[in-house]
Amino acid sequence: MRHSGCLGAQVGLSPYVGPGNTEVEGWLRLMNDETKLYVATEVFLEGGVALDPNHWDSVMEMVFTDEPNRLDDEWAADTCAPRPGEGIFMTHEWTDLNYFSFLGASLFRPYYEHGGLQGFCTEQPLVGVERDAALSSGRALIWEWALDLTASELDKVGAGDCFRLGVEPAANACRQGTDCSDNDNWLLGWGIWPARLLDYQQYPDGLGTICLNPCEAEEEFIPEPGTMLLLGSGFLGLAGYAGMRLRTRR
Repeated sequence: MRHSGCLGAQVGLSPYVGPGNTEVEGWLRLMNDETKLYVATEVFLEGGVALDPNHWDSVMEMVFTDEPNRLDDEWAADTCAPRPGEGIFMTHEWTDLNYFSFLGASLFRPYYEHGGLQGFCTEQPLVGVERDAALSSGRALIWEWALDLTASELDKVGAGDCFRLGVEPAANACRQGTDCSDNDNWLLGWGIWPARLLDYQQYPDGLGTICLNPCEAEEEFIPEPGTMLLLGSGFLGLAGYAGMRLRTRR
């Protein structure tokens, strides 16, 4: 699949440092046309150390709400029916199940808020999301998504609209040339955007704001309290990304 060349926004991912996690480097890239939002991430583990192409396990999560001004740290829905137009997309790819094996298939999961308490709703099938993951140059995990703005759970958002989202790609991979049956040879790392996004209890107040213009993804976010940065002046020409194919899935 190929989409037309556009301009887009690229920002760096921040590492989520926790028990067992390695420092990661990476980026998030966004752009859209009239019908789809395109999302790409790249995660380097431990300074770009060489990884075994036959032994990796990766997930990508995007949490969102279609309410662009929601800053009260609450979800709009107070029940799980009807679907609230906000929640989390999760996709899972692997060559060798390891750390994320418990996650199983890709899914959509709504959230709700009632009486000040947040909760998960029942997992739903993931629809309207084309995706793929692969090892790039032997040193990084790359995710590519194409989200249909009419067929996915993001169907309340279109070109010219704003919404709030956070992105969390994670990679777990074995060092090249080591014994991959030994868990000590596996590297685990999470990248997050925005940097303040740590767990679902910070949704949606911790999300960034994305405004979709045809063939652009104009991104506005607040990296520090009271400081606003508009990346419109920092758009990168994405000729290479625009020519990228979502690879045929296994």
